[in-house]
Amino acid sequence: MKKYQTGLIFGKFFPLHPGHILMMEKALQTVNELYVFVCSDTQRDHKLFEQSQMIQCPTRAERIAWFQPLIQQYPNLHPIDFNEDGIPTYPNGWLEWSNRVKETLAQLNIQPDIVFSSEPQDAPLYGEYFNLPVELFDPDRSYINISATKLRNDPERYKAYLLDSVYPYFFQ
Repeated sequence: MKKYQTGLIFGKFFPLHPGHILMMEKALQTVNELYVFVCSDTQRDHKLFEQSQMIQCPTRAERIAWFQPLIQQYPNLHPIDFNEDGIPTYPNGWLEWSNRVKETLAQLNIQPDIVFSSEPQDAPLYGEYFNLPVELFDPDRSYINISATKLRNDPERYKAYLLDSVYPYFFQ
């Protein structure tokens, strides 16, 4: 029997990488359903792309499509395209952001009972704004020492961590 019914994970997944996947797999061991908010902000994402070594900027739909192999393997994994346009940037927009998340959860009739994160600075805020327990997974990246920032900034060095679906956004 799983410990929780419904879990949440939030992230940009810009790009999706093995560290994200491992966190989702660990979360799926303790929840019946896992909803992954793929957060996008047009201006932020464009800036991330411009500052990166990526050769193509993924659209929101393409970022959701990166989850397709995982959905096939884990039918209880549900990515959600979550647009953050118009919300003040981190760390200032927590209240407005959490309200938009809550609206989305209500519209989709999702009642979470835990949040998973690898970001220790976010855990207290998830707890405060959602009144849910937060389980941190690998905040020091000891299981898989990769981040989306490392991939965006030095894809050649971290090429082994690029998923097949993500590879074309970095190399031809």
